[in-house]
Amino acid sequence: MTCLKILFYSRVEKGVSKKAFKSKRKSHRIKKDLWKNVKDVIVNYLGVSDEELKTTELVEKMLFEINKLDKNGDIFRYPTSYSLEYRFDNRALDLSNIYVYLKAIVNFLEGCDTELDAIADVEQEIRNEYESETYFGIDWC
Repeated sequence: MTCLKILFYSRVEKGVSKKAFKSKRKSHRIKKDLWKNVKDVIVNYLGVSDEELKTTELVEKMLFEINKLDKNGDIFRYPTSYSLEYRFDNRALDLSNIYVYLKAIVNFLEGCDTELDAIADVEQEIRNEYESETYFGIDWC
């Protein structure tokens, strides 16, 4: 999911570790690579109240359900396998239900992205202020 990738690239100070970022940034695996790393960032910055933690846990359950269908993160992007076999043969899909389900996850993740962007801006302002005070506090003569 693109929203998980956006959060993976978040500019916050305590974001995804550099090691995880370098090794997982090209992955499409929802549970194993993306959510595993993004969840800690969300909980660290946004998961203050019990209600917010419950919402995060609910979204996690929803993502794990999608992961059961799409472990490699490609079934909804590519409807056929490399041998051009349809992946959803003999399955009835309720597309309107899938849309509502995915839209709920996307809304949550976009909200987290907005909050993390605002936090990253504040963190950068604090760093800039600290650096300017340090720089101007030095006696150069």
